Amino acid sequence: MPVQYTSKTGTQLLTPAPLAQVTKEYQKNGDGTIVGVQYGITLTGKILAHMGAPGTKADAGDSDSYQAAIVSSQKAIRELFADEGGMLEITAWDGGTQLTCYPRVVSIDFPSRDPISWFNVCEYTINLEADYIDGSFPEANDNFDWAIVSASESIDFGEEDGRYHYVWSSDRSSPPPIAKLFRYSRTLSAQGKKRFDDSTAAPDTPSPLKSGGEAWQQASGYVMDKLSLGFPAAQGDDFNYPSDATPAIGRPPEAFLGLPDYYNVYNHKRSVQIDKTGGSFSVTEEFIFGSGTTTSAVTEDTNVNVDKSVDGGLINVSVQGTITGLNTDQYSTPFVLDNHSVNPYTVASDHWRDNVEPYVFNMANALGKDEITRYIGGQSTLNPIPKTESVSRNPAAGTVGFNYAFDNRPTICIPGALAENITVTDNAPGQTVALTSVPGRILGPVMQDVGTQDGPWSRSLSMEVVVSGISPASCSPTNIGLWLSEKKPSNTTAPYDQKAAIEAIILGAAPHGKPGVTKAFTAGQPSETWDAKNGRWTYSVTWNYELNTSKYY
Repeated sequence: MPVQYTSKTGTQLLTPAPLAQVTKEYQKNGDGTIVGVQYGITLTGKILAHMGAPGTKADAGDSDSYQAAIVSSQKAIRELFADEGGMLEITAWDGGTQLTCYPRVVSIDFPSRDPISWFNVCEYTINLEADYIDGSFPEANDNFDWAIVSASESIDFGEEDGRYHYVWSSDRSSPPPIAKLFRYSRTLSAQGKKRFDDSTAAPDTPSPLKSGGEAWQQASGYVMDKLSLGFPAAQGDDFNYPSDATPAIGRPPEAFLGLPDYYNVYNHKRSVQIDKTGGSFSVTEEFIFGSGTTTSAVTEDTNVNVDKSVDGGLINVSVQGTITGLNTDQYSTPFVLDNHSVNPYTVASDHWRDNVEPYVFNMANALGKDEITRYIGGQSTLNPIPKTESVSRNPAAGTVGFNYAFDNRPTICIPGALAENITVTDNAPGQTVALTSVPGRILGPVMQDVGTQDGPWSRSLSMEVVVSGISPASCSPTNIGLWLSEKKPSNTTAPYDQKAAIEAIILGAAPHGKPGVTKAFTAGQPSETWDAKNGRWTYSVTWNYELNTSKYY
C-alpha cells in the first residue's frame, strides 16, 4: 500500500512502500478508568541505492556510488520526519484512504546486519505514535476531549491539630465546650501529550498544534474540566489558565466527610503545579471545616495562669490569647475570590471587639475558678479593673492577640482612675521623763515621770492616682493653664467626679471630729504634684491632734 508523509518541506511518497503495522493501546488510571488511547504505527521498509524515494539515487551498475546514495536516502528520511505532526497517509491500491493521522515521531532506526550492509540495500524502521486516526481504524469510543497519558485524584482529610472553635456563652461566664476543626485537601493531576489539530491542516501541509495543544495544556484541560473550571486556552497566554465557571466542590460531600450540617468551609486555598517540559499539570485545593459562622469565623487559643506568692497577699490572674480569623471567601474562577471584602483580620478584629474584649474578666474567673477559690478562700474576689492590659494586631496574619492581668486588690475608690495608692501613717506621742544625774550612781540618771506627753498625736496621708495622660489642646497660655491645673484629678468633675472622691478620702482620713479628738490642726503645708502627660497625681498632708485620753506606746 502506498505510504506518504507531508512535512514542512512538502509531501514525499516512500518507495518501495514500507510495511505498516498499527497497534492500539488504551491508557488507564489505576482504577481502570480509560482516559485515552494511543496508536503505535511501525513502518518497516527498505532503501534501494539505485531506485525509490526519497533521497538521491545512484545510476544502475555504478556500484561505487551505491553507499553514498543509501546515506543520502537515510538523511532525507530523517529530515522528512523531523517535523512532528506531519500528515501520514496510507492508501489502498484502489486509491481509498485506509489511514490518516498526524503522529509524533518516536524513533528512526537504520539497523546494520552484516559487514556489507548499506551497499545497495538498507532496511529502516520508523516508529510513530498518534492519539487520533482517521480512516478505517478509529472506533466510536476513541474520541477523548484531552490527550493525556494518565490522571490521578487524591484526598487528604483529618483533624486540624491545635486549632479549635470555642463555643462560649454570650457573656463568657462559664468554661466553653470545644469543637474540632478539620482539614481537607484534594489534588487532581494529569500527564498530557501533544495534540495536533487535523481540522486546520491542508492536504499538503503538516498539522499545527491545537490551540492549547502542548502536553501540559492538555493535562490542564483535563484537570480543569474535573474541577468544572473550563479551559478557554487563550492564544498568546503562556499559561492558558481557565477563567470562568464555578468550582465543583464548594463543599465536598458530607456523606464522605461524615461532618454535621453546621460545619462550614473556610480558608479556601488553590495552588497549581506546572511542569511544561514534563507535560504535567496539577491543582491542589485546601479547605478548613469548622462549626462557626461567617460572623464568628475564628479560632481562639486562650491561656489563663493563676499564681500567688508568699511575699504578698494578692493573687495574680493572667489571661493570654490569640484570635485567628478564618477566610470565608471561596474561589469561583481559578484564582479569583468571590468577594475580596471579607478579610480574616477584619473578622478577628470584630470578634475581639464584640465577643471577647467586654468579657475578658469573665474569662479570667471562668477558666481560673478553681485556683482563685482556693487561693482567695472565698474572702474576696478579683478586681474587675485590669492591672495591665495589652493588645497586639497582625493584619497580614489575620490575628488579634491579647494579654490581661488581674489581681484581688481592693476596688478603686476614685472613678476613672487606672490605679490608686492610699497610705496613712499614724505617729503616737511618747512619755515625757525628767533625767537627774547623780554622781556615783551605777544605774545612771534618775528618771522621773513629769505627767505629760512629749508631743502631739499625728497622722499623715499620701495618695497617688494614675489616670490617662493628656496633652494641652495647644501651647497657648490659657490652654497650658487649664492643662496644668483644671485637668488634674483634684479639680476634675466630668466625666468622672474625681474631685469629690479625693475630698471624701481626705475627709475620711483627717482626725477632725473623730472619737476622742479634742483638737486637730494641719501641720505644715499639704503638697500636690501633677504629671499631666503621664497622668500621675500625688498628694500628701499631715495633721497634729489631741486625744482626751493619754496612751503611751
